[in-house]
Amino acid sequence: MNSFLSLVAEDLKRRIGHDFSHTLVIFPGKRPALFLNESLAADQPIWTPRYLTIAEFFRSLSTLRVADPIETVFRLYAHYVRLTDSTLAPELFYGWGQRILSDFDDVDKNMAPASKVFGDLKELEELVDDSFLTLEQREELRRFFADFEKGKSVLRERYAALWQNLLPLYEALRSELAAEGLAYEGQLYRDVAEQLKNGTLEPPQTIRHIAFVGLNVIDRATQTLFDALKAHGEKKGWKDYVLFYWDYDDSYVQDEAHEAGLFMRRNLAQNPSALPEKCFHNFCTPEPARHITIVDAPGSVAQAHHAALWLKDRQHFAAEQARKTAVVLCDETLLQPMLNTLPAQVKEVNVTKGFPLSQTPAFDLATRMVENGSSLAEIYQALQKEMIRQNEDTEEDNEENITSESTTTSENTDAGKTWLENLRCESTYRCLTAVAHLMAMEEEGNLPLGDEKMKGRLLLTVLRTLTVPFHGEPLSGLQLMGVLESRCLDFEHLILLSVNEGKLPTEEAQNSFIPRLLRKRYGLTTADLTTAVFSYYFHRLLQRCPDVEIVFDSSTSGMNRGEMSRFVRALCVESPHPISRLTLEAHPLPKHRILEEGKKPKDMKLERLSPSAINTYLRCPLSFYFHYVCKLPDTTPADAVILPQDFGTVCHKAAELFYQPLLGKPLTPTNLAPLAKEKKRLRELVEEAFHTENITAPPLAHEAVMRYLERLLAYEAGQTPAELPATNFTVCEAEKKVERKITVCVGETEKTITLNGIIDRLDLAQIEGHNEMVWRIVDYKTGGHVEKAADVEALFQFDEEGHPHPRYTLQTCLYAYMLLGCKDAEKYVARPLMPALFFIHRAAAKDYNPYLNIAKETLRDFRSIAAEVEANLRALFEEILNPDIPFQPTLNERNCKQCNYRKLCGR
Repeated sequence: MNSFLSLVAEDLKRRIGHDFSHTLVIFPGKRPALFLNESLAADQPIWTPRYLTIAEFFRSLSTLRVADPIETVFRLYAHYVRLTDSTLAPELFYGWGQRILSDFDDVDKNMAPASKVFGDLKELEELVDDSFLTLEQREELRRFFADFEKGKSVLRERYAALWQNLLPLYEALRSELAAEGLAYEGQLYRDVAEQLKNGTLEPPQTIRHIAFVGLNVIDRATQTLFDALKAHGEKKGWKDYVLFYWDYDDSYVQDEAHEAGLFMRRNLAQNPSALPEKCFHNFCTPEPARHITIVDAPGSVAQAHHAALWLKDRQHFAAEQARKTAVVLCDETLLQPMLNTLPAQVKEVNVTKGFPLSQTPAFDLATRMVENGSSLAEIYQALQKEMIRQNEDTEEDNEENITSESTTTSENTDAGKTWLENLRCESTYRCLTAVAHLMAMEEEGNLPLGDEKMKGRLLLTVLRTLTVPFHGEPLSGLQLMGVLESRCLDFEHLILLSVNEGKLPTEEAQNSFIPRLLRKRYGLTTADLTTAVFSYYFHRLLQRCPDVEIVFDSSTSGMNRGEMSRFVRALCVESPHPISRLTLEAHPLPKHRILEEGKKPKDMKLERLSPSAINTYLRCPLSFYFHYVCKLPDTTPADAVILPQDFGTVCHKAAELFYQPLLGKPLTPTNLAPLAKEKKRLRELVEEAFHTENITAPPLAHEAVMRYLERLLAYEAGQTPAELPATNFTVCEAEKKVERKITVCVGETEKTITLNGIIDRLDLAQIEGHNEMVWRIVDYKTGGHVEKAADVEALFQFDEEGHPHPRYTLQTCLYAYMLLGCKDAEKYVARPLMPALFFIHRAAAKDYNPYLNIAKETLRDFRSIAAEVEANLRALFEEILNPDIPFQPTLNERNCKQCNYRKLCGR
């Protein structure tokens, strides 16, 4: 079966001959050009045509230059600040800016009337077109706008304010760029299309043939270009001046209901194909025989290993077979596992999918330096030194290979090591280039002013959006690619990985500030059109390939539902070819192996432990072993809004920032109440907390932290009912670091462990029932519930029967215990110590009591139980360090549901 590009090559030679010096070939991307060129020159030498992508073609027709995308975001930021008087930090705006630019790009490429798309919200009658929208759609749009007209929340006000300024932003940015001879891509497209339409721009005069190959989604600007070119060719009387080579199959184009053919049916109607219809009866033909297999694999690693076995079993790594074989990744996170599991026989791999820069050592280096307060110049110097060191290491390795007596052919080369070394060098260079770019923008005055911390956070924001390109020879070796990179290419052997619902098509929400109905009204891209695009990519890959393996992740861990893509389900019903099914099973490790691993090493070193570590041990000793002894990473799945630990961190920082200027000053409900009502100041503190902790989150998370801070201050100001209220207090210290050394005997050996932690707040307070001021050890909690402990011993008991363990109570007691043994303990020993847990989300409850409840009584002075806490703590440390007591898994398997190490112990 002929490939699509070979069909194009034959038709071009039939129409034009072998002199393509006046021929221009336009592709959706760069990769197909090499393959088409090979097919054109297969039988004899040729004058090579000029190859451009559709974006490059538009640029060649324009006098404008495409502006740097990073600089364009900051230009947009400057206009946004000017129009709205916003104090939003540039690194927080960066994501917004990219989204706004994407909207502008879509509006311009589809030549939509910007004044109407970004029109006034109140012009509802103009936005709702009776001739287009149904009654339900009109009502939906009316509700959408009503929310912003009637709503009083900050989020709605911010969104409405942004919406009202989108048109001024659009006009200001376009004017500024055009004045400097610049444009963003959509602006350039629209400018070219409008000039072609009104006759002020002529198509290229030296070109006699223009072939558009493998395009799919045609926006209005591109169709305007097509119309202008066709009119120009007719005016000149040039035969075959414009040729359209659409890549499709009639199995989905002839079916009006099939989403894969949505755009192609329109393309064929407006611009007929240069190839005859007989070239596109492929998928439903009985010859050649098709082998389609659907595989469900439990997890990403299982998918990668299966792909490696598939390559090895079928000998797809041989030179001729490799270039006809492709591994297509529907999930970019599979790239690293796939590279790590490639068979040793694979000598050449052409990787077309970029590697996320945020997953490289260079990004880690930049992150550490930003956290340490380094300037952009210092980060640049460090990356430059790292680049030099890597080059020196490479030169030394080359010298060793040259002078070594052993054979160093490619067969003995560690392919995995090679790509890792290349990735390390490329990622360092990519980071270095990004830092240099920001420094240049700063020198030119195009970077928003700010301190070094702000610039560092801005750098990390930019780096997270970048990828590291791989180098390879497209015409040789195994093809490892993403879905988009497969356009126009055909393979004889194909395996698609992670073909899951949510991955193909993606389940990401429409990344736009323009409502869906307005997008649909004015012909902009919508989620259903995006689904049609991915459906086309999927079915196009299958239409000529005789050997296909489709793998999906059947595990249900994290956000993955273990559901195959809807495209695969439809294929099972529609395919005229038999489809095989294969299920891979993951066998858990035997539990006895885990118990052996849980044995304590003879040289086990546990020199420092925190209250959190102790709670982990009481929850599950084996989990403690994995985390604190083996140092295995504790990965937490990403939350849709903000990670719980990040939320807690920002809330703590916001409270710290509020009380920082009040340290040492007596506070009462009377003088605290007005401070708690200064919402503008509180909001600034919340924003500063996010900046300081370098945590990026959507506006909803910012609002949640704001609510937390307001509730905390409402409680402190006496606006919510509570038992044992503080009539006055003085915050003495915030984020106080404390530690205490404890020496225990293990056998005949003495071992010392340092117990360490950070107290959120330490204050002197006047509490009802006390004749003197007491020390309060305050620990803020953003989750959980108020606890009660039967006695002190219960604080140190294992959670084995599913009973709630008072872990927060234990944690706060340990803070008090450390305070009594710290360097300046004498000033704390003289007064009562009252540990307090501020569960702010529960502070509004009637008779809320933040103080610890042990043995059914409020703990008014920790000194009364200090000796008992110490005795239990020593016994626990002796058990942890005892080499004869292994780290056993918990008996309460409820704890295993949220454990990151559960797969290691077979649960």
